[in-house]
Amino acid sequence: MGDVLKILFLRSNPVDPDPRVEKEVKSLLKQGHEINIFCWNRSKKSRITKHARVFGDQVISVYTVGVPATFGGGIKKNLLPLFKFELKMFLWIRKNISSYDAIHACDFDTAYIAYLATKRTKVKLIYDIFDYYVDSFSVPTFLKNIIEKLDINVINNSDATIICSEDRVEQIKKSTPKKLVIVHNSPPDLAFDRKNFSSNIKKVVYIGVLGPGRMILELADFISKTENLEFHVAGFGILEDNIKEMAEKANNIFYYGKIEYQDALSLASNCDIIPAIYDPKVKNHRYAAPNKFYESLMLQKPIIMAKGTGMSNIVEKNNLGILIDYEKANFKEVFQELFHPYYYSNDFRKKVRITYQAYRWDEMEKRINEIYGG
Repeated sequence: MGDVLKILFLRSNPVDPDPRVEKEVKSLLKQGHEINIFCWNRSKKSRITKHARVFGDQVISVYTVGVPATFGGGIKKNLLPLFKFELKMFLWIRKNISSYDAIHACDFDTAYIAYLATKRTKVKLIYDIFDYYVDSFSVPTFLKNIIEKLDINVINNSDATIICSEDRVEQIKKSTPKKLVIVHNSPPDLAFDRKNFSSNIKKVVYIGVLGPGRMILELADFISKTENLEFHVAGFGILEDNIKEMAEKANNIFYYGKIEYQDALSLASNCDIIPAIYDPKVKNHRYAAPNKFYESLMLQKPIIMAKGTGMSNIVEKNNLGILIDYEKANFKEVFQELFHPYYYSNDFRKKVRITYQAYRWDEMEKRINEIYGG
């Protein structure tokens, strides 16, 4: 292991939960590094507060600033709150920069501020691109070129840049990163009790952001009218009230609210089918590396994905689930096919397990540690 470093993670959400951040932090803590997090609470207004959070078997300090905003509302609705958050973050980093050896900035909305704050310092900047900004959010046309140029500048000047799949090399092709590392979104390889599921009822599980462009409401509507299916939903976002209402009306839709990542994996392990249906018209979805894809591999569950979205080619090549036309989704045919015994057989589980080996988290963990000299 290299030198022990003090690392500051930056994230524009409250990291409660944030599976990718949590996995990376735990991996670096295992190497002995000291980690702090600076993050954004969008639910209420508050000063920067420090509190303790448990990550694995260790406690770290998390600094949270409260600036009210709409989660999933896009840059148009959140431009002023984003500016306020970034200003507070910049001033806090400049005040405390001497305490850190490295800043691990997640996405452009924190990375650009980190770049400005670390210029002319010896603090290393690691840019972790979860979603390429101009392809992911409702950025006004007049701002797109400006933001992309700024984003490319951050990539070019970061000590290392992390992306979450090989496909995303194409997405950032205008840049010339000093060091490019691919860290897939795979979960830690955990053991869960396998239950004997009913062959007559299949449990569909969605855990994550409850936002548009993911066919969540369409799926819930279909399942609510289908006798042999259940829909188990957890997460938060602008569609939260819609899902709550549907769960109250239908006896086969269950809503759990926001849950911890470990609980999310446990819930998914006790269900049968994992949907990850993203709209391919959103450019970033074509390069997506959704947690649900990797979770379906680790948990050995069939997945439903839209054609032309990230990792759909791997699903098709290895027969890991069902691909659908996003605009013409026929859920009746999809679930008729997913009732086939193949998807719950040992042959299917073996095939999924073999595919999973290429994305195992212990391999991703090595890549993260190497960035920091581990």
